[in-house]
Amino acid sequence: MRSHIIIAIALLSAMFYCNLAKANTYYFSNTIGDDSRSPIQAQSKISPWKSINKLNEFFPNLKPGDSILFKSGETFYGSIKVAKSGSSILPIVISSYGKGRKPVITGVVPLKNWIHRGNNIWESKCDSCGGSVNIAITNNRLQPIGRYPNSNESNGGYLTLKSHIGLSQINDN
Repeated sequence: MRSHIIIAIALLSAMFYCNLAKANTYYFSNTIGDDSRSPIQAQSKISPWKSINKLNEFFPNLKPGDSILFKSGETFYGSIKVAKSGSSILPIVISSYGKGRKPVITGVVPLKNWIHRGNNIWESKCDSCGGSVNIAITNNRLQPIGRYPNSNESNGGYLTLKSHIGLSQINDN
């Protein structure tokens, strides 16, 4: 009986280590990364992927025991969409590699290529923002959403409309 237990433990250990051998590590660096690289290339520190968008695209392909490593000292923009999990024995690990401060993962996305639309109205396209914007920051100051920039006005910076018709039309200068 005791020999059966030892054999069973040995088989379980062998299966565990075989699964570990199949686990892959994928590297990310926003300075030297390139999202057009293959999954095989991204398993090397010298040819990592670049963005969280690429991670989100690839996440469903991860296997139990796989690791996602972000380069230390770098900032990554976007939100990680966890589309799969590992197991209690073989979790999917998200961590860092390299020396320096821990990498920063932030949902705050810097906007570029502003276009002047006239009357002090500016516009910038944000493909990674999704359907909603929760905050806006200008010159390192949080800006209120849905108001004019002049929140110190007597009405708090909110617009006042002359009139409206139902929920589909507004009338104002």
